[in-house]
Amino acid sequence: MVGVALVLLTAPIVLGGLKSVARVTEVVAPLMALAYVLVALVVLLINIGELRASCPRSSMGPSAPTRPCSAPPAGSRRPCSTACGAACSPTRRA
Repeated sequence: MVGVALVLLTAPIVLGGLKSVARVTEVVAPLMALAYVLVALVVLLINIGELRASCPRSSMGPSAPTRPCSAPPAGSRRPCSTACGAACSPTRRA
């Protein structure tokens, strides 16, 4: 029954040619995009409490406190650079 209804709705559009398809697409595509955005917002609002837990910590800010630049890495014989780059990283071995 649903198939018959779809055929009856789409037959005039398809048989009407390319201009008919273009006219229908002009209206339907923006409505579908709007519906997609609205449904996405509704899903986000329904699950707003879970949103923070689902994001990786790295995208929410610093993941771990870093040492001040004046302190050399543990076990290192070289001093920390003034740029405080990878040599001062608490996760990189010297």
